[in-house]
Amino acid sequence: MAELGVQDSQRSGPFAIPAEPDSEIERSLEASVRDVAAYGQMIGFGEAYFGAYAVWLGVQNWLVGVLGTIPPFVGACVQPFAAHLVDRTGRRRPLYLLGAILQGLMFVPISVSIFLPRDSAYGVLLASVILYFTGVHFSTPAWNSVMGDLVPANRRGRFFGRRASVAVISQCLATFLAGIGLEVFKREGHETHGYLLIFCAALVSRAVSAWYLGQMREPPFKPVTDLKTGRFFKGTFDTNFGRFALFVAAMNFSVAVSGPYFVPYMLHDLKFSYFTFMVSQVVVVIAQILVLQRWGGLGDRVGNRKILVLTAVGVTVIPLFWQFARGPVVVWLTQAFAGITWGGFNLAVGNFLLDALPRERRASGVAQFNFLAGLGVLLGGLFGVMIVDSLPQRYEYLGVPITFFSHLNVIMLVSALLRAATLVLFLRRFDEVREVPNVGVAEILLRTNLVKSIAEAAGDFMTWYRRKP
Repeated sequence: MAELGVQDSQRSGPFAIPAEPDSEIERSLEASVRDVAAYGQMIGFGEAYFGAYAVWLGVQNWLVGVLGTIPPFVGACVQPFAAHLVDRTGRRRPLYLLGAILQGLMFVPISVSIFLPRDSAYGVLLASVILYFTGVHFSTPAWNSVMGDLVPANRRGRFFGRRASVAVISQCLATFLAGIGLEVFKREGHETHGYLLIFCAALVSRAVSAWYLGQMREPPFKPVTDLKTGRFFKGTFDTNFGRFALFVAAMNFSVAVSGPYFVPYMLHDLKFSYFTFMVSQVVVVIAQILVLQRWGGLGDRVGNRKILVLTAVGVTVIPLFWQFARGPVVVWLTQAFAGITWGGFNLAVGNFLLDALPRERRASGVAQFNFLAGLGVLLGGLFGVMIVDSLPQRYEYLGVPITFFSHLNVIMLVSALLRAATLVLFLRRFDEVREVPNVGVAEILLRTNLVKSIAEAAGDFMTWYRRKP
């Protein structure tokens, strides 16, 4: 039996997967799609409401920031060890299954924390979310290594675009159901039971996801034997891949400064109900559904770096739109734009990462990348925690008084300025990996119908909002 790989594509269609053994690869890719459908449900029922749960516990804003900052970094610290296991043993499926099981099991203590005193509940929540991210990061190097083998390089954009669309549709439905459920339970005075229900649903969803992961074929893999302990980053920053990783880490830093505070901004400052908050979360997902496969196919044709350039500019201006967000409609329009730009950015980052890493270095390279990305989240989040509660709402510039709606608007503005600085300092420091045609930004906009997608999303939601009782 020929080794499963990504060298030759002998089949047309959206996957263009190798022909030998065709059926095994197709089954693995289909299992991967079903896995992510269940995984999206877990996100929608569980992770999407971690911040809201912390707000319900009554913790201060800086503790909400800690919840969104510390766990991802601690999890990312596990990736070098996980990559080392891949390279030393050549085994990958047992590793990503172990991480998936650990991640899912963390919904057990999170569910138990609902019945504890609120101070104790936050401690259990924080510890559980740390282990939750530890599980997913432990899985990441092994899973990326396998998927890089299964999906041909010239079809990654389309396949992962389709896969991401399935994930966000599933997440959208779960987020919608969870929000409706919480709102109903809140009105009946049983908010505790609402959180218990959605976290249990997240646990079941992750169990289904892990089962489908177990159905995936693991291609033969020869372990790397020349890795030197203690030289994890040696020479990395002199490479195109290293400079790309630094760009993403710097962007993560800039985003993490304000990232955890959009939830308390909506629930506390704007006084959104769970229903309105849920819609604001769902809008992001629906916007991604509109364009994810377009972003993926376009990345295959014109290169992922061009998609990164365009979407990074969009990501930079998102916090500026939040300065005008006082009611649901403006928030939803902002979230629609965020979904379109973040969807393209994250998809391009993932595909560029696979393009930039040779097969034998994929596990360790992914670990390097995610460690740096996690470090950016940690440092940016800690910076946000340090300044969030000390920022005043009133300023004076050239004798003109400036008053912000909330001090959280100020930290959003700081994040926008940091994102702009990241674009200027890092975006020109790495190059496209594949040979692609020279296509300008204007043509990319026309090919993705980006403006049309935003207008359609805005019109649909404004129509719905005006007609709702």
